[in-house]
Amino acid sequence: MIHDNTELSDEQRIQYLIGKLSDKAVSVVSGVPAIGQNYNIIWNNLVDKYLDSRVLFSSYFDQILSLKSVKCDSATQLNNFVDKFTSMVSCLKALDLENLGDTLLCHIGSSKLDSDLRKQFEISVKNVKEPSVDLLLGFLKEQVKIQSRMQSSEQDSRVSTVRTQQASSSGYNRQSRGAYSTQAFMSNEKPVSCPVCHKPDRHPIYRCEKFIQMSVTNRHDFASQKKLCFSCLSTSHSVKQCPSTGVCFKCGGKHHTLLHFDRPSVGTGSVNYIRPSTSGGGNQTPPGQVSDKVVTCAMSSSIVENNSSVLLSTVKVVSTDCKGRSHELRLLLDSGSESNFLTEQSVRSLGLQVTKVPTSVQGICGTSSPVKGKVDFQFKSRFDENIKFSVKALVVSKI
Repeated sequence: MIHDNTELSDEQRIQYLIGKLSDKAVSVVSGVPAIGQNYNIIWNNLVDKYLDSRVLFSSYFDQILSLKSVKCDSATQLNNFVDKFTSMVSCLKALDLENLGDTLLCHIGSSKLDSDLRKQFEISVKNVKEPSVDLLLGFLKEQVKIQSRMQSSEQDSRVSTVRTQQASSSGYNRQSRGAYSTQAFMSNEKPVSCPVCHKPDRHPIYRCEKFIQMSVTNRHDFASQKKLCFSCLSTSHSVKQCPSTGVCFKCGGKHHTLLHFDRPSVGTGSVNYIRPSTSGGGNQTPPGQVSDKVVTCAMSSSIVENNSSVLLSTVKVVSTDCKGRSHELRLLLDSGSESNFLTEQSVRSLGLQVTKVPTSVQGICGTSSPVKGKVDFQFKSRFDENIKFSVKALVVSKI
């Protein structure tokens, strides 16, 4: 090598060196006169500029990755591939890296980062000749902590605006049921750990497996003891201050579905199964038995003085058909009915098996409609697959 040849003088070395430089490299030392006394200055400037082992490593390795695939039946292609591959491998070895494999893995990992993140990593290891995988992983873990702290700070600084509606108590409850939105079971509360299972993964209480496995009584007692919001199960406010407009899927009440107590309905407005009779008084049969009877959908003997309209709430749910495909259905919630009804169109879409029953549905003014049969029907929440329901429904033409 010219630089290490002791038989050459600095004047001879500078002539060899300048003659081999490209135009771009010459511009680096253009301000220094090309004389023997300045040889070491020019040489050191070129070394500082171009002898960056990390840049050279990236260049050589990327050239290896860019080599085109070759065919085994082409001797020319194989020979060219061997020459180029051997040359790049020799260049990599010439860098004299202590741990080539570790440096290689670090290069592959850092190449998967976006430009901003990779720039930060390069700044953090600017004085390291051979960055290792441990350095890369340490940098990424620290970035995860930084991003988590930033997101937590942003969420804490948000102010949730709630529109207050002025209405009577009964009117407000009816409007809340009709205004069901996808915010039914969303909670902005993100505690450090779950108050039920104490796991630090920040899951909401209504998704906690331990809480779901509790009985309704235990869930209710826990919510009361911890002073949770009975609507969204948050720990930051009471049910009166809850911004959620969601209601119970089962009864439409202003409480979370996981806190619903199943209890039999009594009084007017319930659905009764009665035997047809030619006389004035028929014997009533227990609810749930299906035979050649008439199903009374709704009845009431009370006198209503308030002429305001009452809207029944609806809710969207997901049901799976016989082929495993999911369908989104809209249910009409009527807390005064003990029977469940499903339209023929929904039965056909879900491919449900209908059991024939000699039953009819009687409504207001004695209007009677035949029942096509009964089906077993399952559906689940759109927001939590763990909330599932299984009911028996009577099939009618339309609702």
